[in-house]
Amino acid sequence: MLQNKYQDQLFKINDKTYGFIKWNWNYDEALLFQEEARQYIAENRDLKIFIFTSHPRLFTLGRGLQKSKSEDTKALINFDESMEKRLPFPLYRIKRGGGLTFHYPGQWIMYPIVNLNHPGHSLKELIYFMLENVKVTIEEHYHLTELDYNRQLLGLWKEQHKLASVGIEIKKFITQHGLALNVKKDLEMFKELRNVNPCGLSSDIYRSMEDYLNEEIHLEEFTNKFLKTISDRN
Repeated sequence: MLQNKYQDQLFKINDKTYGFIKWNWNYDEALLFQEEARQYIAENRDLKIFIFTSHPRLFTLGRGLQKSKSEDTKALINFDESMEKRLPFPLYRIKRGGGLTFHYPGQWIMYPIVNLNHPGHSLKELIYFMLENVKVTIEEHYHLTELDYNRQLLGLWKEQHKLASVGIEIKKFITQHGLALNVKKDLEMFKELRNVNPCGLSSDIYRSMEDYLNEEIHLEEFTNKFLKTISDRN
């Protein structure tokens, strides 16, 4: 079972899917909860848990950039690990796919804990489910258009700027980690990106929703609209 202190905070999204929300969550605690949720899904393989969260400012480093023969991926820049001691925020080494990325309190994160060893489930479908429903939520509720995710470089993009990144770990067919969408502005965090090349890309590529919209966006509000989107579409 999940930790008693979190068990009562689960809410039902549909018959097979539960949600959990906690903002500005300590990263170590969030990792522990993901592992407990993964074990719970291992015992209840028809169910899913969608975790919606944000974290204090920090960096995570995955298993490494996946470079292919395309020009887009060949140009990706690996994180220089000799820079670690100069980073102003903690660095966590984790087992998701991808290189170095960043989190901050104004970033909306979705961690899907899903059993992929199940008819109709695949990693590609899960990633597209997240990206498509985030895209639709932004377009329909915030009227920010010309978004796409059908690119060699995985993520949600507006023209040449990246709004969301995806990195998944699969352990015994069950997923952890997930999608991070830059919702709010954070000048301090985005300033530090110049030194680390998140996901192997120049820091100039990254934007937040608030960079485009003349309004403040709250993570709770975005979550409610995202849940409405998946309810209406599925």
